Order: sequence, then C-alpha cells, then structure tokens
Amino acid sequence: MKIAGKPVIPEPPLPPLEDGAEAVMGQLGDSCTATCGSVEKTCVASQLAALNSCNILRMHVPCEAGCALHPGFDAAPAYVSTQADKGEQPTFCWVRTAAAEVDEQAACDAAAPMLQRLCACAKLAVQAVVLEPQGQTTAQQ
Repeated sequence: MKIAGKPVIPEPPLPPLEDGAEAVMGQLGDSCTATCGSVEKTCVASQLAALNSCNILRMHVPCEAGCALHPGFDAAPAYVSTQADKGEQPTFCWVRTAAAEVDEQAACDAAAPMLQRLCACAKLAVQAVVLEPQGQTTAQQ
C-alpha cells in the first residue's frame, strides 16, 4: 500500500476515531482549538491518539523530509512548514511517542508559528434546558 506515492511505514495499530470525530488539518500556526472552531467543532484531545501516526499524517501533508517520533511534544501530530528556517526542519512531520504524558487541554491549545497541526474535531452535544411546570429545570441531551 502507498500513501501519496510513498510506502506505508510499519506502525503499531491505533485506536479508531470515535463516531462523529474527524481529522482536520489546521492552518499554519493554528492550535487545534482554533482549527476545530473554524469548522464549528471542538477539539477532542482524547482522540488525538487516533491520528498520531506518520501514515495518517501523510494522508494530509507530504512530509517530504520524513516523519519521526517526538517525546513530550504537545503539538503533535504536526507538519513543519516549507517556510520554516532550516534548523526548524522544514517539511518534516512529527508524531508523539505513545508513552508520552499528555495534558489534554495543552494538546488542543498547542501551536507554533511554523506548524500545521492534524486535529481531532467533533461537534459538541448540545444540552437543552427544559422548564418543569413548578419552575424547576432539568438538563436534557
């Protein structure tokens, strides 16, 4: 199997994206919070693990310079812009090591000027408030 003309890299299996979640490639410098918001969705940090793969990242961007694991990198999975300085590894892709501890809010909010992030986005469940006859309220989903 090939992705964008490149052979698939052997990787351990990943959890699937949950129903309703989708992969969205962000704009340069945007966090996943901003990326998902731009499509009227919210970032689901717990679903980023389902996208944490060089093969999946390469379905969205070319990763011309390669792809590798980066321990403790909250902004992964991500692609380094062609406009980045040479020391920032332009056209390289980063994924997080599976064992890396992740602060979920930081994972959604992380951004860097020369990165494009691959984000897990989903619609929020809308909670309606229903008035009971005695004026009490209950929440419904």
